[in-house]
Amino acid sequence: MSRNDRARLVFWSTPALGVLVGIVYLAAASFSGHPLLGLVMFAVMLVFSAAVGLVSRRSETVRGLLDRQDERIAGIDLGATAGALIA
Repeated sequence: MSRNDRARLVFWSTPALGVLVGIVYLAAASFSGHPLLGLVMFAVMLVFSAAVGLVSRRSETVRGLLDRQDERIAGIDLGATAGALIA
């Protein structure tokens, strides 16, 4: 797998995971007897995933958070993760 293919895979993993989580929400709510709530939660996750995909075309920060190739954003992420671990 080339570096470009890997970057594309990492980039699209966040929106894909958002859609997958929406499907899980839909299934869980449907099994509990609230299918309308499941549809609403699925729609929210679908809109979020689409927004992340669209905003990443314009925003360098969002693009950097998705493809993880920028050292500055990786450093910020490392600091935030360490802070969350301490909390």
